[in-house]
Amino acid sequence: MLTGAGDGEKAVDPSICPLCGRPNDCGMAAGKSDCWCRYVTIPHEVLDRIPPEKSGKACVCRACATGVSDSESGCVDVDSLSKADERCCR
Repeated sequence: MLTGAGDGEKAVDPSICPLCGRPNDCGMAAGKSDCWCRYVTIPHEVLDRIPPEKSGKACVCRACATGVSDSESGCVDVDSLSKADERCCR
């Protein structure tokens, strides 16, 4: 499922993490009424890394959200970041 795109704008795939490009397992993008990200705290620093054109259109993956760092994926290590009460899906 892709969101609409304006003139010259690439569509955002809501099932792909905007930080690392891997599947984000978003329940809402899959048509479910709930998502795993409602039960984890995602630091502001992680959400701030989402490109503006993808913000609010695609959830980050579990690895990026929880700090499981993978040099190949580009996921952020959030262990060193401050905690914030933010959710990916709203």
